[in-house]
Amino acid sequence: MFQGLHAIHHSGYIHNDIKPNNILVEAKGDHLNAVITDYGKSSVHHKGIFYKLQNETEKQNHLKRYPHLAPELVYGDSPQSIFTDGYSIGYTVKSILSAKFGGNLSYLKDICQSSLSGHSCNRPGLSYLIDYLSRKTRCQVYSKQ
Repeated sequence: MFQGLHAIHHSGYIHNDIKPNNILVEAKGDHLNAVITDYGKSSVHHKGIFYKLQNETEKQNHLKRYPHLAPELVYGDSPQSIFTDGYSIGYTVKSILSAKFGGNLSYLKDICQSSLSGHSCNRPGLSYLIDYLSRKTRCQVYSKQ
């Protein structure tokens, strides 16, 4: 999943709608492969839009209804970007793992929490996430550069 999003970003695009419903998991031999779907809201890097929600109540309701969205989007502080995709993938991984494993995979807790940082500059990049996960899981991770 991280590799797929990294490839999207490396190609000059942002997904803008990473969430659990947009991730398909398929069995490939003895491992699982996550596939990112639904590119209907994707855009080129420099054309991310600003959200224009009118008041605090509307913003809070939007965050509750769409928890995968980065807070800076909902509050209109920044446009859609690779950083807002980073927040969304953190939320998605946390949701999937919580549903499947009850969130008991301790080495993923820090990654999820750092990806959910309220400040985009504090979120790890996808290259870091891929490297961290490959070291922690001791599996080979391929990344097209």
